[in-house]
Amino acid sequence: MPESFLKIKGARTHNLQHIDVDIPLHKLVVFTGPSGSGKSSLAIDTIFAESQRRFLDSFSGYARQFLDLMEKPDVDHISGLSPSICVDQSGVHAGPRSTVGTLTDVYGFLRLLYSQTGHRRSMTTGKRLYKSSVQEIVDAIIALPKEYNSSSIKLIILAPIAKMESTNLAVHLDYLRKEGFVRVRLNNKIQQLDENIIYPKNKSFNLDLVVDRLIIKAETHNAEKVKNRLTDSVELALKMAENEMMVHLPDTTQDLHFAAKYIDSHNAKSYAEMTPSLFSFNSPYGACETCGGLGIVASSGGKCKTCKGFRLKQDALSVTIAGLSIADCVQLSLDELQNWLLFLLKGSPSSAGFKSKSLPELFSFKEINPLEDDYSVREKNIASPIIKEICARLDALIKVGIPYLSLDRPIQSVSGGEARRIRLASQLSADLTGVLYVLDEPSIGLHQRDMENLMETIFLLVKKGNSVFIVEHDPETIMAADYVLELGPGAGIKGGKLTFAGNVKQLLKAECVTAHYLSGKKNISREEIDNKQIPQPGTVTTPSVSKFVTLTNACKHNLKNITIQFPLHRLTVVTGVSGSGKSTLVNKVLLPLITGQATASKAKLKGAGSISKTSIIDQFPIGRSSRSNPATYSGLYASIRNVFASTMDAKIRGYKPSRFSFNARGGRCEICKGEGKIKIDMQMMDDVFVLCEACSGTRFNRDTLQVKFKGKNIAEALDLSIDESATFFRAIPSMSSRLKMLRELGLGYLKLGQPGPTLSGGEAQRLKLATELAKTGKEHTLYLLDEPSVGLHFEDIKRLLFILHKLVQQNNTVLIIEHNLDIIKTADWIIDLGPDSGHKGGNVLAMGNISEIINCQASHTGKWLKKAILN
Repeated sequence: MPESFLKIKGARTHNLQHIDVDIPLHKLVVFTGPSGSGKSSLAIDTIFAESQRRFLDSFSGYARQFLDLMEKPDVDHISGLSPSICVDQSGVHAGPRSTVGTLTDVYGFLRLLYSQTGHRRSMTTGKRLYKSSVQEIVDAIIALPKEYNSSSIKLIILAPIAKMESTNLAVHLDYLRKEGFVRVRLNNKIQQLDENIIYPKNKSFNLDLVVDRLIIKAETHNAEKVKNRLTDSVELALKMAENEMMVHLPDTTQDLHFAAKYIDSHNAKSYAEMTPSLFSFNSPYGACETCGGLGIVASSGGKCKTCKGFRLKQDALSVTIAGLSIADCVQLSLDELQNWLLFLLKGSPSSAGFKSKSLPELFSFKEINPLEDDYSVREKNIASPIIKEICARLDALIKVGIPYLSLDRPIQSVSGGEARRIRLASQLSADLTGVLYVLDEPSIGLHQRDMENLMETIFLLVKKGNSVFIVEHDPETIMAADYVLELGPGAGIKGGKLTFAGNVKQLLKAECVTAHYLSGKKNISREEIDNKQIPQPGTVTTPSVSKFVTLTNACKHNLKNITIQFPLHRLTVVTGVSGSGKSTLVNKVLLPLITGQATASKAKLKGAGSISKTSIIDQFPIGRSSRSNPATYSGLYASIRNVFASTMDAKIRGYKPSRFSFNARGGRCEICKGEGKIKIDMQMMDDVFVLCEACSGTRFNRDTLQVKFKGKNIAEALDLSIDESATFFRAIPSMSSRLKMLRELGLGYLKLGQPGPTLSGGEAQRLKLATELAKTGKEHTLYLLDEPSVGLHFEDIKRLLFILHKLVQQNNTVLIIEHNLDIIKTADWIIDLGPDSGHKGGNVLAMGNISEIINCQASHTGKWLKKAILN
């Protein structure tokens, strides 16, 4: 493929300083640099945003009328731009019904598989139920003379119409007369419809329609005329009686029952046809009637007793393939499900070793006959293309590093990194070419071992003729790139310049901050933090730890009843491959025990009495609406409102601090209700937010904006960066400590009023940390952080580590879930879980100082850690 370029002239979006650059297409390109330097501004807010704008320009006049209202990227010219797909750090908006299976469409194909090739079972006995086709019923009737050892046999084809109270009998009979039928059987007595019907003396009745009367001879199996008549009669009988019919033998007074649907002979219960909707908990046909398909009862929040939390009607849950119900399938990890499906395709699913967990829980029977569940040749031919489609999608999910997830996992419970990889896998399975993919930190939540698999997938995208632009700090990803762009040299107004553009070989020789860390001129070491010597590989030393918190019998999810020691007043890192049980250990077991919120837990905790407070600093957004921002979250906004309310202008007008809030009436713009933007309903497309014309996005009304402090109104003050506001509000003591901490954590480039949803997970986490650290009385606090390295460049990580180790020096305990090697190698104590993900994880591989981890042969972390130290 001939080399081509994406040419950018005069990019000035956000802090970009008139960047001109030619970026090669059909390559893997990495955008790197310090946090806030302009990487996302160039890759996402300029390149992707312009591609999206041009795409919308091709839409109908209705859609195009809003394009003039949409903000155009501040750039002079872009050429060579292709259709783009962005997988950014925005969360997946999902309700309680959304699962990994529904979001990826894998569950849709699984429903199709069960509806087409599933086997119905009696919910009482567990025996497989069968239904007959018209041809099978006709063949069975023709075989009756032979079965009864007779030369011929008389029979009457009946359609069981009704069994009910006699008050409706006349209506039924009148309907049948109008349809042209001649005879019925009323309470086992055949009567003419044109005669005076003898009504039953009792209140109830059985009404059967006589469809046909004929004689079948032994040699009829070759008589096409009789077979055709019999076929028509059978079809009519099934139609009139909802796929049921009877054959009455007058000579024996016997009724033979046939059905073209599933009927349980044990209790005469009939079952509806199997359709994909039957297996959908979002459809009234399949959703459990008690909980409405949620799996829990809304009033109590407890597990639904009818469906046992499986969301579906028991009618659907009794259907099996190779011994498993659809509820069993969605509980398997993605790699287990793929393995089972591949065995199913080969015709030997029992070799996969999976047994049903749902059937014994839901029904009275404990086991089923596996021979009854074997696929017929016809079923296998039907299942084959469906299974291949499912496996292709599962393969994409596994390659992006989430083989441990299951299809029934609620989307609300997955991490931000997992959600992004789910979205990425969905794009991979689309098999597109000629597309520009823009990925924002795909390494989030991934161990170095798992990054190798992800990079293979990304290389495959490039090989198919796509361009992949990645905003990333991960050194392995940078080194694997075809082309690297570094933005910098600093953040905010100190950044926005193109400090390097070229291949990796050129980068290693360049004089820029990324090159210095990759080449070894700079590094992050424990010596630099507190002059403490890092143990060399092969040596074993014990950190001076006098107190431990000991956790025993941790067995939630995939944890294998493990015992863990967390040292107090030290920095501890919990690491391991993705899905090994880190978050379960810290967030689902340790935290509830420390806070006293654990319920029915076998795990026990000792030694936590000296912890006076627990501070959870996660990556969840600071708010879902644009009303949340760094100023409101950190508490700075209250001081800012007080500052403006204390001005002479405000006092003359009688304005109180609430006047300067965009959340309250009086000072805010009432057209946009203080949002600064107006939501446009685009009908079949995603909603579009456009700038409010009344306030021009300032959020406040004209009178409020006339009040100024040091020459700026409230909107202009909120538009200041944290660095700028430190100077602007220098004389306000109540703001100094908060602003100082925000700057120390490298957030000086953020604007005070920047909407919360636009912050990355890492930025949100550091904002929470800075807000917490600005408070007084921090001693004996346990700080829990989940991947604080997200979004951080090497320089930013070093700055963060100084803060975290300073907390330890102040008699606090810091516990971090992390994959970043620079953070791991500077920890006092390391807990490595594994050896793999899902059910293959949940064990403690090693625990102690860095030497303990490096010397553990089973540890993937140890191998990468040794490599990082030796380099």
